[in-house]
Amino acid sequence: AQNVREVLAEEGIVKERIISWAGRCEVHDRLTQESIRELRAVHPNILVLAHKECNEEVRAAADMVGGTGEMKKYISSSLNKEFMIVTECGTTAHFQQQFPDRRFLGNCIECKYMHFNDIFTVYTALERESPTIEVLEPIRSKAQTALERMLAF
Repeated sequence: AQNVREVLAEEGIVKERIISWAGRCEVHDRLTQESIRELRAVHPNILVLAHKECNEEVRAAADMVGGTGEMKKYISSSLNKEFMIVTECGTTAHFQQQFPDRRFLGNCIECKYMHFNDIFTVYTALERESPTIEVLEPIRSKAQTALERMLAF
C-alpha cells in the first residue's frame, strides 16, 4: 500500500488519504541497509536493485527500486556486470538464467507463501469454483465498494 500511495501521489492521482493494513512482507522485512553496505564494501562496482516491497531504508540505499519487470529492463539496458537483487531468492536465479553474462548476488530468503499456489492449483480452483471465501457484513459491502472503485478507476 505504501508503494501504491507513493506512485499515486507522484502522479497527482490521489487526493484522498490511503489507509492500509500494518502488515509487512517477512522476506523483504529481513533485508537491511547494513547488508547492502557490507556487500558494497566487498563489491564496490555492484549495482543494488531492490524490490518495491523492501522497507524504506533499503529502498533508499539501492541504486534502483522497482518490480521484477522493471529490474529486468534495468539490467538489460545497463553496462554493469554485477548486480545484487534485493528480494525473494527465486528472482536472482531467474535473472542469472536470463543474463548469463552478468553476475548476480542476492539475499536468498525464500518466501514460503509465494509457493503455496501454482498454475494447477489456480486452474483447479477456477474449474471447481472453490474454495469459497465468505466475508461477513459489514466488511463485505465495504470491501465490495472499494473493489468497484478500483475497477472503475
